Amino acid sequence: HIVFTTAELNDCMEKFHIREIFVNHLFGYTLPFMLEWIRSTSLPYRYFVHDYYCLCPHSLLTCRQRYCQTEQKELFCREKFEQNCMPEVSLKEYQAMFQTFLQGAEAVYVPSSYAAAVIRHRYPTLILQLRPHKLAMTFQHTFQQEFAQEEELTILFPGLMSEAKGASHLQFMQQLIEKKLLPIRLVVLG
Repeated sequence: HIVFTTAELNDCMEKFHIREIFVNHLFGYTLPFMLEWIRSTSLPYRYFVHDYYCLCPHSLLTCRQRYCQTEQKELFCREKFEQNCMPEVSLKEYQAMFQTFLQGAEAVYVPSSYAAAVIRHRYPTLILQLRPHKLAMTFQHTFQQEFAQEEELTILFPGLMSEAKGASHLQFMQQLIEKKLLPIRLVVLG
């Protein structure tokens, strides 16, 4: 975990003349300390939702309960709180802490309508702004019409494809492709 003291953070803010905070992610930082410190600065801050960490300390695709209400009964969920240095925090307390933080944000940006729906389900009064991730210009110009007319569609997944990043979902897709004899080839690069 990334640990700072209040004095170190305040010194950094003053030294670099920070007047606004853009919260790209908080994974790895000590919570609730970091949320409380950001709010205590009285500076405007914006939060970018890249995953569902604001709903659960286990925000990846391997979540077995899909942001459920039963985390106290699940050893798997309790382990995630312990791994994130919050053994005494319940999911209800965790979400209340994030709700307060998100409501104080100047803006909360979500990358998709689906992400907005997931976040809004837990925080219905939160105002969300849709801001899809932008593709680099090089990706926007790579499509060629003949690709769509080939007999087999090849889909590339660049990057590490671990269990936490959805490897089991790709394996399931591959099984469906094989079972239905679909002309699709999945390629993982990483």
